[in-house]
Amino acid sequence: MPRRQLPDTLSVGAKADSVDLSVLEALTPALQQVTGVFLADLGSPGRGMPPRLRGELQIADAAATIPTLNVRYEAVNGRLRFTGDTIAIQSLSARSERGRADFTGIVRLEQLTHPVLGLQIAADQFKALD
Repeated sequence: MPRRQLPDTLSVGAKADSVDLSVLEALTPALQQVTGVFLADLGSPGRGMPPRLRGELQIADAAATIPTLNVRYEAVNGRLRFTGDTIAIQSLSARSERGRADFTGIVRLEQLTHPVLGLQIAADQFKALD
């Protein structure tokens, strides 16, 4: 089947201020006891594929239990910037039991199904899974 390309542009945008992350529990059974908030100013202006992203996402004082991994992450805080096909993790940190992990780097969406990762992770006794 040939790929359809519309001759016009399509712009999508979303702004959110202090959204309660507990709504994620209604969207997926993979997360339980979710707390915290996020702020976002995101969009995808233009046309064509791959989509072009713009904006910022902040996560504040978040926590969640992931039963399939038998872990709980707390004190999750982060700032992500979206530009073109790249998500820049400016800062992302989390605690688990006795440990902590800090993440920075990029996720490039050259192809949506095959992201390119360039991540730095500093962890100290961080429990990623049980």
